[in-house]
Amino acid sequence: MSRLRIAISITVLALAVLSNLTSLSGIPIPIDSFEAPRTIEPSHYDAHRGGFNRGNNEDSSRPLFHFIFSGNWSNFSPSYARAVESVLYHHPDAVVRLHSQNSRNETVSIPLLEPLFQEFDLEIEYYDLAEELQILKNYLNETLVQEFIDDLPQWMYTTKKRENNKSNIYRLLLLLTRGGVYMDVDCIYLKPLDALGPNVVGKESKGHVNTAIIKAEKGSIYMEKALTRLFIDFRPTIWAYNGPRLLTRTLKYDFPECEWFVGEEYGTRTNGSDACPATILGVDGFYPLRWDKTDSLCAELPINDTRVMERKAIIDRETYAIHLTGKKKRLPSPPDTLCRLLKNRFCVTNTTCAMVA
Repeated sequence: MSRLRIAISITVLALAVLSNLTSLSGIPIPIDSFEAPRTIEPSHYDAHRGGFNRGNNEDSSRPLFHFIFSGNWSNFSPSYARAVESVLYHHPDAVVRLHSQNSRNETVSIPLLEPLFQEFDLEIEYYDLAEELQILKNYLNETLVQEFIDDLPQWMYTTKKRENNKSNIYRLLLLLTRGGVYMDVDCIYLKPLDALGPNVVGKESKGHVNTAIIKAEKGSIYMEKALTRLFIDFRPTIWAYNGPRLLTRTLKYDFPECEWFVGEEYGTRTNGSDACPATILGVDGFYPLRWDKTDSLCAELPINDTRVMERKAIIDRETYAIHLTGKKKRLPSPPDTLCRLLKNRFCVTNTTCAMVA
């Protein structure tokens, strides 16, 4: 029986026992016992590095940014377009790739992006995860990668979290094989990351990093270790297990000498070093709005509210890019709110500047 079949069986049984352990909002409460990773024997899973790079024509001297959009193009909102624009505002020479699983033969019309396609190096790249995973045989243990590919049908077309899992895997694959900055489409890029080093992640809360914004160099050891750990211990039905909690486990178990989390000091920054695979920003670097407070602070309270003004001052001073998601996946941006300000601060063409995100 494959590791994935065993993992699914164990997970279903465990979730049946623990189904009542959820927060009032319905989001599962992290359970420490689920965090215990399977043992990884480094000697057995040594990486086989190679030079394969799908983006061979990409200019390494120009910043490279990746977005993944999993939905129908008709649902590509002005807020998502503004995420792309916020990057181009700060890096007009950037190579920006919008990755999609939609059919390559589909006729695509995205009026919100047409001005950007014309004036910047912005392109849509279509991908099939099963095909793209073959690339990883040049970077990771070939047998491990093939075993994972063989198990794909068990979850790719059946589990409720399949789209999240595909995105979690593909963003790490992109960063390992091509490098660059990955951002969710509900993020806004506020200022350049250049001075932070080639590899950057951010804490979202005490003891946890998130994956909505990641910067990594091609061949990043952090991405390599994370993907290896994911393939060995993939649990397709547990919320966040293959995403934010994966990068957190990787730091904890593969880089034990990295003192990125000490006691209550979750607001401080840890610089990349021999012990740490990345610069790890404090919570205000990427996630200054807690997910359970974002709706209120960003989309409901007026911008002159004292609590909002305090957060805005921190964002202006400390934040490099911001993840705008809360209890509602798509945050509205009413007039005179922080969301309206953040989403409309950066535009790059006359046509798009006339649009309100």
